[in-house]
Amino acid sequence: MSENTPAKRRAHIALIVFIVCLLLSVGINAARKIVVFDYLPCRSKVISKEVDPATFNYKVIVEYNNKQFRLVDTELNFKPEVGDITNTYLQHGHMFSNQENVLRTSPLTTARLFAIGITAVSGLVLLFCFRKVQKENTLLANLDDKPNRKKSAKSTKHIKNTK
Repeated sequence: MSENTPAKRRAHIALIVFIVCLLLSVGINAARKIVVFDYLPCRSKVISKEVDPATFNYKVIVEYNNKQFRLVDTELNFKPEVGDITNTYLQHGHMFSNQENVLRTSPLTTARLFAIGITAVSGLVLLFCFRKVQKENTLLANLDDKPNRKKSAKSTKHIKNTK
């Protein structure tokens, strides 16, 4: 017979939270790829390109419509050199070197990371609750298997050695 102990209730709640967060993470990730973001594809001219010693990324300045922009999150695999024309993406006054970087700055990405974090924490809680339920089940099984018998009383008196 299965009893509904507090540990089992906690495990059920942790399982429900884990499943909901997992589905939420998957849904947000799918929405992030489907939702159309408000950005403008551009053809920009590279004005300067140098390695930033603090981040080991390129610090790239481009020109678009006679305005200069610093590219956001430009990694070392950025190929165009000074004077080249390259594809860039303008969103809310920030210029990006590729579309994935535009997606990284969206609120959906922040929500996705938050949901993934909650999923991971609820998974750990679920694991600990499952272990506790297993221990309770083995203790209950051991109690059911052993007949009630009295423990033998042992003497607790200590013998003192005197010299």
